[in-house]
Amino acid sequence: MKKRTSLLLCCVLLAAGGAARLAAFQANSQSKFTDGDASLTPAALLLHRFGIVTQPRQSEVDGKQLKAAILSTNWIVHSGERIALALDLEFKPAMHVYASGAKNYTAIEWKMNYSPLVKIHAPLYPKPQPFVSPDSNETVPVYTGRVRLIRDLTITSNESALEAAYMRSQFYVEGKLIYQACDDKMCYFPQELPVKWWFRYEPTRQK
Repeated sequence: MKKRTSLLLCCVLLAAGGAARLAAFQANSQSKFTDGDASLTPAALLLHRFGIVTQPRQSEVDGKQLKAAILSTNWIVHSGERIALALDLEFKPAMHVYASGAKNYTAIEWKMNYSPLVKIHAPLYPKPQPFVSPDSNETVPVYTGRVRLIRDLTITSNESALEAAYMRSQFYVEGKLIYQACDDKMCYFPQELPVKWWFRYEPTRQK
């Protein structure tokens, strides 16, 4: 299975970025993903290791201070697979959003609603930048420009739940992005941005 996955990743890497990406993959082929989960799909591995998303964005949501592109590594899913979701955030000019650890501000937080069809894993946030507040001269962690948040989902192995999803043709998971933004002149009230991903479940073919 590992050899088949590696071969598929090599082919995708060649198509997406040529020999340089393939060489980087081969150099790191012995390394394991952070938690060593063998159920990660090849597309999820591509995102985690190289930042490549092969699927087109599902949608885009506009907030008052940012816009979010909603991405997933897999649109068609199978029982027991671990896939990855992503939020590509683009902040408006001169805007920053507070990261975890910022005191007296609402830090960015990606929350997901419960779904019996998936296990929701903890989100991965990029490393923030230090920002010196002009009002308090305090250094706080923030995000500016463009950032990507990543979160894994494991598709349930509950056959009855998946059968219902199969009969409906599609299912979705949803949540919200909580954040507080400031620009050079003022800080804004905390915001909540709804986010949603659609999937199609297909039973695994029996060999």
